[in-house]
Amino acid sequence: MEDYILAVIYTQEPIDKVIDLLDSYDPNAKPNSQGVAIGGDSVKIIRSDYKHGKNQDSIKTNRLIVGMKKSALKLLAAEGYDKPNNGYDFRISEYEIREINYPPKDCVYALFLLIPVNLNPNVKVNKAGLEEQIAVKMSKIVEMGLVTSKQFKVIFPANNKTHTYLGSMVITFDDIVTVIDRVKIKIILDSTFWNDVVINEANECQQYFCHVAWCLSSAYHKIRSRKP
Repeated sequence: MEDYILAVIYTQEPIDKVIDLLDSYDPNAKPNSQGVAIGGDSVKIIRSDYKHGKNQDSIKTNRLIVGMKKSALKLLAAEGYDKPNNGYDFRISEYEIREINYPPKDCVYALFLLIPVNLNPNVKVNKAGLEEQIAVKMSKIVEMGLVTSKQFKVIFPANNKTHTYLGSMVITFDDIVTVIDRVKIKIILDSTFWNDVVINEANECQQYFCHVAWCLSSAYHKIRSRKP
């Protein structure tokens, strides 16, 4: 099985051009008649990275988070793409997991996602749509080998008395999923987007961030103690 890693890229280039470059360094890519390597498939996941502004708004940075073949990264590094000031608007390195990436003391290694108000999970079609969106996001993570489809569970916390959903989603993992892999999954999912939501009769759409946090210990244990 091909080894995949989490990488970070610094560039102002459009994502489609970045994907073309990464795929051209796939060891399976072959040169065409013009000598351009084609047919590669190095990238499983790629997203822009964002930071919080003064008003807690999200500001796009020059960083891309990428789940890609380790072999392609090695080939890129061999040609100097991992070096600063390499003459390209492009620098790549393996993502460095830091202390800030781990959960704080009052949280556990499960993921908490707030659901946009316009995607109320108490509406059956919305709940099914949210489950489908998460399934699509997680499918690429499964292909990277960080987790299998049977090693995680998506839960919609509900009120004990009314049984109405609380507008959030929690992803839990089997014990076999390592701490490092859970951290990588959170990094990959965070600051992606939910599908566009139609917000009025004029069919105008709004796009919502998929913010991912570590789940509070208290909330996690409540969820785990409930009977199915």
